[in-house]
Amino acid sequence: MDDMIVYRGLEKGGYVGRGYRVHPPDCENAEVSWLNRMEDDMRVLLSSLKDTARMQVHWTVDSDYRRELLDYYEQTDKLATNAWSKEQRNERFTRYWDRMLQRELRRERLHWYVTTKIDTVGVPMGKGQRAAYDYTLDASARELRQYEELLHQVFGSLGGTIEPLDDLGHFSEFYRFFNPSVSNLPNLDLNDCFDPQ
Repeated sequence: MDDMIVYRGLEKGGYVGRGYRVHPPDCENAEVSWLNRMEDDMRVLLSSLKDTARMQVHWTVDSDYRRELLDYYEQTDKLATNAWSKEQRNERFTRYWDRMLQRELRRERLHWYVTTKIDTVGVPMGKGQRAAYDYTLDASARELRQYEELLHQVFGSLGGTIEPLDDLGHFSEFYRFFNPSVSNLPNLDLNDCFDPQ
């Protein structure tokens, strides 16, 4: 709800979390001093977690470039007016689509999840349960935004980017996690599977 994941309800004993898609910089040929700086920044990030917060890293590899390839195909239809250009672009689309289906492409996905324990101290009482839930959710969202800013600072200073997941993004990652064969279904559109209610 509200681009966050709520575990066990918005009450004492519950947790609120959010996922972030991380696009780290390529550090394959990085200098040792840069790698040391990255390690120091990761330590700062981990030491910033409160006692009530947890962080989880999820890294996967697949060959799913459906969205990008379909966008490329749509752009070809819209913008390619020259027959030769259209033919070249369609050939490239077909070649990469086939390679994707054969799992010859490689895509790494890195997600960081931050979860914080719900604190019921300070929740306004007497204004109804809905007001208490709104207050609790808002307080959790503010705390998660602080961690998001820290992620932006750490990875941004290294040349990477952070993209917070929305409700559909969370659903997609849960769906992929519990259905690893989803990459074998090229016609599956997770937008059609997602029901926010």
